[in-house]
Amino acid sequence: MKTKILFLTVLLYGCSPKFSSVTGYYLSYCLLYGDPGVQLNLYQDSTFRYKFAQLDKIITGTWSLNRDTVILHSSSFDEKYNKPLMPIRKNTNLVNVDMYIVKKGKLYEINKDGLSKRCYLTKYINQQLYIP
Repeated sequence: MKTKILFLTVLLYGCSPKFSSVTGYYLSYCLLYGDPGVQLNLYQDSTFRYKFAQLDKIITGTWSLNRDTVILHSSSFDEKYNKPLMPIRKNTNLVNVDMYIVKKGKLYEINKDGLSKRCYLTKYINQQLYIP
């Protein structure tokens, strides 16, 4: 019995993405005016930088990994900044956070309605978000 429990524990944790494997540079599969709609850098120190094609400002904050879910936190996600007719400052419709499921080098949005596979973010190796 102990062998089965040990095997299941190793299997579950072995299948979850590792913190260091999630860090890096991601671009949205969807384009806006010929550019990726979203750019995201996840750094080793648990900080991130988000860039949206329609917004001049770089969104910064912290991120965490819970099993296979990346959770982004930022003061810019506050509801006072996310009202109709204001530029979008986050990628999902969740309140005060953005969340993604990690699968094979891609980040899939988690919204109030569940997982969305329409505009996932793809990881690019050895690149950084350009910030002028």
